[in-house]
Amino acid sequence: MQDLLFALRALGRSPRLAIAATVCIAGGIGATVAMLTLVNAALLRELPYPDADRLVRLWTSVADANPRSGLSIPDFEDIRRESRSFDAVAATARERLIFLGEERAERKRGEAVSADYFEITGVTPQLGRVFAPEEVLRNGPPAILISDATWETWFARDPGVVGRTLRVSSDRPGEDELSYTVIGVMPANFHGTVEDDVVEFWIPLARFGGDALRERRDARVLWTIGRLAQGVSLADAQAELAGVTRRLAEMHPGTNAKASGWIEPVGENWRAGLRGGLLTLQIAALLLLAIACINVANLMFARVAARSREFAARQALGASRARIVRQLLIESLVLAGVGGQAGILLAWWVVRAFVLHSAVRIPGWLEIAVDPLVASGALVLMVATGIAFGALPALRGARVNLAGALRDGGRGMLAARRDLAVGNVLVVVQISLTMLLLTGGGLLTRSYQALAGAELGYRTDSVLRMAVTVNPSDYDGAEELRAFYDTLIPVLGAEPGVRNVGLVFPTVPPWSGLRPQASFRVPDGEEQHAVQVHGHAIEPGFFATMGMTLLRGRMINPAESPDAPPVAVVSQSFAQLLAPGGDAIGREFELGGTTFRVVGIAADVQYDSALPPTASQWRTEPSPDHDVYWSLYQRPQALVSIAVQTAVPPENLVEPLTRRIQALAPGSPVHWVSTMSEELADRYAEARFFMALLAGFGSAALVLAAVGLYALLGNLVVRRTGEIGVRMALGARRRDVMRSFLLRGAMLAAIGLGIGAAAALAAGPAIAGLLHGVSATDPIVFTAVLAFLVIVVGVAVMLPAGRAARIQPIEALRHE
Repeated sequence: MQDLLFALRALGRSPRLAIAATVCIAGGIGATVAMLTLVNAALLRELPYPDADRLVRLWTSVADANPRSGLSIPDFEDIRRESRSFDAVAATARERLIFLGEERAERKRGEAVSADYFEITGVTPQLGRVFAPEEVLRNGPPAILISDATWETWFARDPGVVGRTLRVSSDRPGEDELSYTVIGVMPANFHGTVEDDVVEFWIPLARFGGDALRERRDARVLWTIGRLAQGVSLADAQAELAGVTRRLAEMHPGTNAKASGWIEPVGENWRAGLRGGLLTLQIAALLLLAIACINVANLMFARVAARSREFAARQALGASRARIVRQLLIESLVLAGVGGQAGILLAWWVVRAFVLHSAVRIPGWLEIAVDPLVASGALVLMVATGIAFGALPALRGARVNLAGALRDGGRGMLAARRDLAVGNVLVVVQISLTMLLLTGGGLLTRSYQALAGAELGYRTDSVLRMAVTVNPSDYDGAEELRAFYDTLIPVLGAEPGVRNVGLVFPTVPPWSGLRPQASFRVPDGEEQHAVQVHGHAIEPGFFATMGMTLLRGRMINPAESPDAPPVAVVSQSFAQLLAPGGDAIGREFELGGTTFRVVGIAADVQYDSALPPTASQWRTEPSPDHDVYWSLYQRPQALVSIAVQTAVPPENLVEPLTRRIQALAPGSPVHWVSTMSEELADRYAEARFFMALLAGFGSAALVLAAVGLYALLGNLVVRRTGEIGVRMALGARRRDVMRSFLLRGAMLAAIGLGIGAAAALAAGPAIAGLLHGVSATDPIVFTAVLAFLVIVVGVAVMLPAGRAARIQPIEALRHE
């Protein structure tokens, strides 16, 4: 306790040093703990389900199409019946329903779940119960579970909500309105198991889709979870699943010939996308902490030098070297403790900001917070940091020459060559680490610029995106839907500020739409080919609104009757597959059981992000490059997305256009409202997030390195004040004095930059997975970072060199 009080008094006598050291430590520990919190939550923490280590996700891999698909309902039933490796298997499908109130209609997102779903997840309602056996049957009584948020927004947290009825409509044509009975309210922290979705209700899987969908083996819409039986390994389950899917392929060659099953631990599909970026940022944060420690170590070296006479006097009075080392280490640990606590507060703020404004889409059930593991890591980090920056200065402080220190008051005693060498090494390490961090940030910045500036093939400015799910109470059946389209387009086009209106199903880009598999034969070929495409049902105004180009042929004609042969416009890349080296106009292909004839060829566009799929996307396959557009009039949809090209800021038209839609269809909810600019920003938000953090770490490192170099040379000027005065009194010129300091600083900078550039080149493969359109050895980035660092380091060197050159001989000699 006595040593602690003495340390506090000693630091209180040097407030500027204490504040500077605290700020450095807080920044380094704050960044490190914040990233450790994210890494722990996203990559290390066990999932919040019973027996989480035994839970696996079942996928279907379809050759030549999608290596990571869900399961179809028939395949799921067969796998559940034949598999012995799992003691429970459950499935869920994304479901969308329209909740109908007295004065409003709202489209809700939910899950249709199988019977074992709640047993596997181990979740029980906060009110009510889960589905009874009779309720999970196709013809059982309609029952629904609602989320805590739906309980609040739709029922105002009525404690008597269990037993109340909900009028619900589907957006699928031909389905009648139903009255669901609310049987329970799920806990507030339960968000379902479809990682990138928001779940507001749960219904039995038996009520999902129509009979046709439920019988299709190529409709792979289920997210499936299995719990491994006791003693069954992942490899054993994989082998059994492969055998089951082989038998299904033999029994159903038309849909399953190229399909195989595989499994992985639950959560690995989104963790794989996050792993590279988060670990890169964690390493960057640790490098920033290392730079901060080096800065504080330099400060402590300067402070030890100034106190050398004090240490000499204490040794003369009987203090051992071990006692002085202990005292200096305690001072370092006090600084680390204060700075560490400030850093933890900073980390808490960063994590909170991440949760509230995260660009990275992560599962809703994933709790991101400082847990005991992170808190323990932060405590260890504080102690290790204090020892890291305090050990060398403490050892140097204990090795004081008593006679020399007492004779000249300590000036020059710790300015020995080996002490300066230590400072030089620390500054070189700082500069090299800064070069490494800035290069990484520069590469990610260039990558983001390449993404944001990519030519997409459609209009990206002044476009408003909306959608309406048409309630059968407003327009029922194909004929009424076509009439609604014919009315909707001119009504919206009449709003002042609207230039063009186009309709599409399922959604306006940059979302990709449906991903069906197209089958075809090339001219003079017998082999059946299959490829995954983007599917879009459109009306002709969509192309004009989005500024897309029809290269050859004709556009879809809305006057073509539903009984006419189905026609389609295809992208140029798909046309080349249909007719290699020839003309695809008139060629046919099959899609979803329907044969289409090609009537037009459109320019290729890029609907999905050019980046590989990441944590925000459950898929891992690259996006298909091929697009197919068929007539929305021939195949009407109750869910229709609206693209509006505007002559005014798009957001200004949201309310008036919503009113016009609701006037035409008062029982139909308007949703998916955003601007194209917002969607494009969201598309690359994850890349921008990693870029911004790494660039931020690099910028902080740059400031610390510049300050460290400045402090080293400034301290050298103070130590050599007498020497400089003598040299100038003997005729040395100011420029000679300045040159000597500039040469020292330039030498340190050159060594640090060389080491840093080599380290950045060596680390290139580690960051390559986060880049797009730029090489990890991009010469523009390396040249720009090098030039910028030379300028910053040059300023940091010039200031103390100029101060040395301005020393007056008489003042220096008087100082001596």
